Amino acid sequence: MHGRNDPVDFTLALQRFNQSLGFERNSLTEIINELLMVTDDFCEQINQLLRLPEENKKNLIQIHKKIRGMLSVF
Repeated sequence: MHGRNDPVDFTLALQRFNQSLGFERNSLTEIINELLMVTDDFCEQINQLLRLPEENKKNLIQIHKKIRGMLSVF
């Protein structure tokens, strides 16, 4: 069991947050699946931003892919 001040991994943190909101596990999974679906083309949207420097686009896409990967465990 983690102590109150011990760091937790992303999955556990999300589960705890979900419980604090009073949602059931199925609700969390549905919300995450919907989130993944509506952000599926986010990388293309980032690439279409004409005023955003290429390095910033690359960083945003990398962050987006990392978070999607973390959320896809549900």
